[in-house]
Amino acid sequence: MATNLDQLPADGSQRLVIRPQKSRVIAFSVAIGITSLVIGGPLLVLDSVGTGLGCLGIGGLFIYAVLYWHLWVDAERVGVSRLPWGASCQRQELARLQIVFGGRGGHLCAFVRKDGHTAFRVSETPYGADQLKALARALGVPYYDLLSAGPMDLPSIR
Repeated sequence: MATNLDQLPADGSQRLVIRPQKSRVIAFSVAIGITSLVIGGPLLVLDSVGTGLGCLGIGGLFIYAVLYWHLWVDAERVGVSRLPWGASCQRQELARLQIVFGGRGGHLCAFVRKDGHTAFRVSETPYGADQLKALARALGVPYYDLLSAGPMDLPSIR
């Protein structure tokens, strides 16, 4: 994230794009591809052509969705592009980035507005904590990881 967000044009014609880590995208794509082939391949051979093609199509859709998913920032908004639709909020409304428990052992990064409501959430895993911390610094908002913070590391509430 070498780009300074303050230098983005006011008309929003330029966006800073933050993509998931390549190693995570490759690993997930390979896992989904193999799973689709293992399930869909035998179905094609066993005369279940429609079901087999459907399984392969769903696997391809998942791979496309992972390749398409990214965070973006422009002069006025911050958001996420993902299938079937994305989400965004005004940069001036953003109060903090906060890691929350997402269930099944995963953590989510919540983009929290100044009114305390969550604008949107993304999985922390594909981006990594370092990229999300750099994004928070560039946006000028705090980054809270309350799940891994010790009692002395918690922010004071006023």
